[in-house]
Amino acid sequence: MSATAFFYGSYTHPDKSVAYTRFDRRFIRARTGRIHMLRVTWGLRGKIIKPTQAEIWTELEQIRNAYLVEGKSAGFDGTPFTINGNQAIGGTRVVSPVSHGRIEGSEGTTYLNWTVELEADFMIATKNTILEFKESVTFSDNLGLPLTVERVPLNAPPLLQQVSQGSFYYATQQGSIVTVERPKPLDPLFPSNLRTSGGRARSVQYDNPTTINGQTISYGCNWHYEFISTSPLFNFPRSLG
Repeated sequence: MSATAFFYGSYTHPDKSVAYTRFDRRFIRARTGRIHMLRVTWGLRGKIIKPTQAEIWTELEQIRNAYLVEGKSAGFDGTPFTINGNQAIGGTRVVSPVSHGRIEGSEGTTYLNWTVELEADFMIATKNTILEFKESVTFSDNLGLPLTVERVPLNAPPLLQQVSQGSFYYATQQGSIVTVERPKPLDPLFPSNLRTSGGRARSVQYDNPTTINGQTISYGCNWHYEFISTSPLFNFPRSLG
C-alpha cells in the first residue's frame, strides 16, 4: 500500500486521489475541567477520474459503500496520518457521509469531486480522573428547642402545646461522581450519627454507563445519607476533581 494512497478499512483509493480539507485534534474536557478524551476529526476531499460517466458512478458507489461501515481504520499507510479503528473508542465514525456538490460542465462526465468527514475519540482519562463531582449537605433542626404542636380546641382559642423538653438535630448528605471506571459512593460525613431509626440511613444509586458506539466512556454513582443527633451537626461538603 502506498504512503500517498488513502485507505478506509479494506478499501484503498487510487494513489494521490484523496487530500485533507480539515485535520483537527481537540480535547474533550469533563465538567471538572479534566481531559476526558482526544477527538480527531478529518475532512477529506477526493477526486474520481474516469474516461466514462458510467465508470465514475461505479467507483462513487464503491466509495459510498465502503464508508457506510463505521469502526474501520483509516489514513495514509506507513505515515503518522492514520486512525487506528481498534484503539478509537467505538471505532472510527463517519460523521458526514460521502457527498458531492453541484455537477456542471465536464464534472460528472470525466471526473467527480467528493467529500467525507471522519471522527474518532481516544481515551485520555485514567481510572483516577474525576469527570464530574457534586456534593451537598443540608441541616434542618429546631435549634434544640422544645417541640410544640398546634392545637385548635373546639371551644377555646388556638394554642401551641409543648410536647418535649428538647429536639433532635438532622442533616442530609447527598452527592454524585462520574469516572471512567465504576466508582464507589463517598463515606458519610457523620458516621456515628447515621439515622438508623428510620431504616434508611443510606441509599446508593448506580447510573447506566455512558457509551460511544457501544463502548463505555464513563460511569456514574449517587449517594444519600441521613443523620440525627442530640447536639448540633456541622461540616462542609467535600470538593473533588
